[in-house]
Amino acid sequence: MLGEKLRLLRTQQGLTQEEVGRAVGGFKKPAVSQWESGDRTPDAATIKKLAIFFDVSTDYLLSLSDNPKPVPNKSIQVKDQSGVYAINKALSENPKLKSLWGDLVKRDDLQAMMKQAKALPPEAVRRIIKYIEIVENE
Repeated sequence: MLGEKLRLLRTQQGLTQEEVGRAVGGFKKPAVSQWESGDRTPDAATIKKLAIFFDVSTDYLLSLSDNPKPVPNKSIQVKDQSGVYAINKALSENPKLKSLWGDLVKRDDLQAMMKQAKALPPEAVRRIIKYIEIVENE
């Protein structure tokens, strides 16, 4: 059940297994694949990170509730170190820009920009990536 929920949430948001793994603690694609297939189960801390990342309750992930939304808790601070979710959301309607971003994130010299981009509104992220594309095509 957990695996089905993870796969559904990931595909609904247009994320790869690698992106999800990286966002919740540096896991590799095979680990996320094993979670989705039910071959392995993430530990409690990782389940909590997955719930925060996907903005759902742990009860929903574990099929203890049909309500995906978490109960508000001001003591929990969401920390998306990679910014993957925010950036993918901003680029979801433009596969070409999303593909370009996927190439850019592999560059060590752009890691500082990635950290800054996660806090920007979606339109600003799209403009930055379009600008990079223009510069690379010069």
